[in-house]
Amino acid sequence: MKREVNGVVWVVVALLVTLVPLLMGYARFLWELEYYRWFPVATVVAVVSFVVSYLRSDVREERVRVKPDVVHATVFVALGVTAIGYLYEESRLAVLVMLMALLLLVLDCAGRRRMTKPFAIFLLLFTLVSIPSQFEILIRGYFEAWAGKLAGYGIDLLGQHNLVQGSVLIMGDYEINVREIIGGWNSYNLWVVIALFWSVWKWRSNLFTVLFCLVAVPVGLSLDVFKIVWIGAVYYFFGKDWSGQGEMLILELVSIVLGLGVMASCYAFVDLLLSTIDDAKKSKKVLVKAWDTVVSFKLSQCFRRWRILYNDADAVRRPHRVRKAVLGAMWVGLVCFASVIVYYRYVVVAERVVKMHSEEDLVRVPSDKVVFDRPGWEVVSVDYEEREFDSIWGAFSTVWRTKYHDTQVIFALDYPFESWHDVRVCYSNLGWQVEEAHLVQPDPSVAWGSSETDMILPTGDYGFIQCSHTNQLGEMVQAKPSESFSLEFLLFKLGPTRWAAPFGQSLEKDKNTFYQTQMMVTTAFPLDEPTKQELRAMYAEFREQTRQLIKEEGMK
Repeated sequence: MKREVNGVVWVVVALLVTLVPLLMGYARFLWELEYYRWFPVATVVAVVSFVVSYLRSDVREERVRVKPDVVHATVFVALGVTAIGYLYEESRLAVLVMLMALLLLVLDCAGRRRMTKPFAIFLLLFTLVSIPSQFEILIRGYFEAWAGKLAGYGIDLLGQHNLVQGSVLIMGDYEINVREIIGGWNSYNLWVVIALFWSVWKWRSNLFTVLFCLVAVPVGLSLDVFKIVWIGAVYYFFGKDWSGQGEMLILELVSIVLGLGVMASCYAFVDLLLSTIDDAKKSKKVLVKAWDTVVSFKLSQCFRRWRILYNDADAVRRPHRVRKAVLGAMWVGLVCFASVIVYYRYVVVAERVVKMHSEEDLVRVPSDKVVFDRPGWEVVSVDYEEREFDSIWGAFSTVWRTKYHDTQVIFALDYPFESWHDVRVCYSNLGWQVEEAHLVQPDPSVAWGSSETDMILPTGDYGFIQCSHTNQLGEMVQAKPSESFSLEFLLFKLGPTRWAAPFGQSLEKDKNTFYQTQMMVTTAFPLDEPTKQELRAMYAEFREQTRQLIKEEGMK
């Protein structure tokens, strides 16, 4: 009996130990995000709350256990997800497996003692979950847009004309960076965490906790709008900049006090919403019965109903030894597989895996060897730009400013990058809004896709962009699909080139150093299709010239 009880604990410990390299990477990832830097506090509070609740609870007279079939199925799925996490070096999957393992531990502990709301405490760990980057960017983009728009309405009421351009709210010669306010430590993420802590502190039901957290999201957005309007109002009335570090700290503290008051009101509202109807006459109605069933829902009932748990008196089929042997073999295989990846990543070639060339080893393309000799084209100027080596625009750029009849066209060679560089993100930071994005073949005779994007500014100006990549060997790099939620994008993310070294990613710096060619056109009106076709043709020649030059210069 004792050995069986310890079995779940040992399974959880073994899974967590297997996840250590991925979890360390995930912790570093969270710490880099300002709005997630409270995660160590959330982790400590969750662990301490669970331990205190367990120690203060009474021992059950009849032991309740997790079925062996459920434990083994969980381990099977966890091993598969962990293998995928190591293969793609995706640390977010490690958090998913960690939650699966800890859920087994919660079930096991709750089966030994009559703990108070163990699953509510378990929900605290969901504050560690970071959603995929595509969804994160999408959600924060909507929040930036709504915060800027609502704050703009508020500043309009003060009599100050304003304009939201990208992530910046412009008031004459004064600018408010909406993205910095939305992405700070006092954002909607913090208020979701506060809602979770509040619910656990009050020992509320899981349904109450979920609803309270959902309410916390618009509360956080409202506070961001309040901060933007306050900064704008101070500048409008007093001509002072309230975005300094000291002033912002005061504003953050004031917004927290206001937020706690609003959250207290929301708490009372959700409490009223989830209260049962005690009227004997009304309780016989179908809708009333349905509502009472919803608000009295308990997660523990599901575990009983789904036969995940059983008592000592229940007859439960014991798992066959073959199943245990298969899971043990899978575990050993996963440990060996992960060890190879970790060994390559941190020991053998730590400085080379997914790393590009240093500045001294980069290929320099002679700008005078790039020609624009199609009819109607004229080179106006050629410039060379240098930035910080880790700049999102690339450390070095050669820019050709050209003219096609009366249309100004900019061609650029930007480098180096260690992965596909999405120029749409950079232009979005400057206020451009994507209207349409897709992959095209500028030269139908060459299987080398180009990212084509139509963009627009709030001022009404139109933008037309082409972008392609090549590596230091002059090899064509296929473009990342433009649609983030498409089958092509999924296949791109799951392709063998995305696998961790030594199974997929090349360890050669030549293949991990990318050069980007782009073409940018800004006009006051949309371009017609014949003009676009000519621009695509000129861009196809430009990128092929630069690719050949990179190849030739790299061989010297």
